[in-house]
Amino acid sequence: MNAVIDVLPSVIIALLIRSLSKHFLVAWFLMLPGVLAHELWHWIAGVITAGKPFNLSLWPRKEGKSYVLGSVSFRNITWFNGVFIGLAPVMNLLSFYLLASNVHLFDELSILELIALWYLMACLLLSSVPSPADYKVALSSWPLIPLIAIAFLFFDFSWHW
Repeated sequence: MNAVIDVLPSVIIALLIRSLSKHFLVAWFLMLPGVLAHELWHWIAGVITAGKPFNLSLWPRKEGKSYVLGSVSFRNITWFNGVFIGLAPVMNLLSFYLLASNVHLFDELSILELIALWYLMACLLLSSVPSPADYKVALSSWPLIPLIAIAFLFFDFSWHW
């Protein structure tokens, strides 16, 4: 129950930010920490898997009928690294979990600092979902996807940090 109480404010803030998504510039500005984390995970995955990232943009732009909040360009997307690069923003859930499971360590925070922490957690939560373009990149690794799924079936998730 305590964990729910620790996370609930960030979920409410995430819902408020999401409700403002009709106002594109306001939503982009509010989501900037999450957009940065989302794109950095792509960049990190690209560096680790030899995807050769070369351009990171946090400036929003219109593409067709939708907006792109940020992007990373790569020189070497392959069948091997596409799934890791494309799905890398899911790591924001790990960052969210680490903050959420340690909120009790921040007991000395002022109310403003606590609100800032909840806001950061909300941004991480919202930006953990890969975009349609991210899924396209991930699908370039289609031979690896069944192997990763099978590995997860046999992975022991019983350990705890």
